[in-house]
Amino acid sequence: MRNERWFLITKAPIRDKSVRTWAATSDRLDAFAWTSLRPFWKEGICVEVVRDQGTRSLLAGMVAGFLRFAEVDWADPQPQARNITDRQTLLRWNSV
Repeated sequence: MRNERWFLITKAPIRDKSVRTWAATSDRLDAFAWTSLRPFWKEGICVEVVRDQGTRSLLAGMVAGFLRFAEVDWADPQPQARNITDRQTLLRWNSV
């Protein structure tokens, strides 16, 4: 639960969509609507939260058989993982 919202992060193969991992939000733990799924991490699968800092999280996931890192800000209206592409961003998470 983040910011009074529950998040369901799931891998779902959907015809004609290139997204691998989807997200749904709900105000109840037991009520997620399939129609509310939206892209969360296009290439990532097996997504794990590694660290938290305020409303942001460092994520790890598999992309094309390799471990990759991303960030997400749960305070966004529609949180989405953003790939970390530079060493400095990843090093900043090292101090958390």
